[in-house]
Amino acid sequence: DSEDALKLAQAMREVANTENLRLYDGDRTLGAEGICHTVMLDRHTLPGEVILGTDSHTCTLGAVGALPIGIGATEWAAALWTNKVRISVPPSIRLELSGRPGSGVMAKDIMLYILSLPYIRDGHAIGRIFDFAGETFDNLPFDEHVVFPNMSAEGGAFTGYIEPNRVSID
Repeated sequence: DSEDALKLAQAMREVANTENLRLYDGDRTLGAEGICHTVMLDRHTLPGEVILGTDSHTCTLGAVGALPIGIGATEWAAALWTNKVRISVPPSIRLELSGRPGSGVMAKDIMLYILSLPYIRDGHAIGRIFDFAGETFDNLPFDEHVVFPNMSAEGGAFTGYIEPNRVSID
């Protein structure tokens, strides 16, 4: 209800209108349509895309085989202004998972195990892309896939990505 918040909201609407962007603005009484990274995942993100976002969970979009990159508000404004963004793609670490998870084993359990491995725990993965692949992803529901790129940041990763698989393509 502050005047500053109202001015900022109006400025966002003007930029979205000028740039012909869809603004998920919500409604003060009904609320928003959803969490931004979830809306993007459900409605917009496709395998092979490079996705830039200012949401701290932009990395979640790697669940569908997109390359999600979190950027700051200044970088985002510059990208809108110039239609360009400067990035250096760091090296990746391939994490190939095989087999079917045991009864009661969830994606978070697997990811916590991965994060506990000495190579990652000792900081060797900092700033790298976690590239997930393997038959395990054919045996997990899509909602579990989302956990892997989402938690990549916990290991210091630049971002996380799951190679497209039977579940994510369906």
